[in-house]
Amino acid sequence: MKCTLSFLLGFALCAVSAFGQTESEIRNQIVGTWKLVSTEETMKDGTTRPFLSFGPHGKGFLMYQPDGFMCADIVNPDRPKWADPSHATLEEKTAAAAKAADKIVREHPYQAIGIAFGVGLLTGVPVMRSRRD
Repeated sequence: MKCTLSFLLGFALCAVSAFGQTESEIRNQIVGTWKLVSTEETMKDGTTRPFLSFGPHGKGFLMYQPDGFMCADIVNPDRPKWADPSHATLEEKTAAAAKAADKIVREHPYQAIGIAFGVGLLTGVPVMRSRRD
């Protein structure tokens, strides 16, 4: 309820401040580079925690250009470092990929189940058809 109320209040304030401004004036207010201050996820019970993918010390930038293009770069500076950043070993790459996949599955379990079902169906049907022939 608090989140919805604060969102509506923020939206109303933005709408009032934008009233009477042209699109180009509004665009000029957001053009530039913006530094990430914090990453935070609000849970269903109202508590907050650091966003899991970027950790409690996430760093990043958003860049908006006048022609409408934008770029986002957000990283977790606390992730394990590779012994040689320019030539990571297969074990380091595998561990990083497994950790990233684990985070995604934990953050989005139902989507992960759906994707696993779809991949199983797409690979299982041709295999079963080839066995019948």
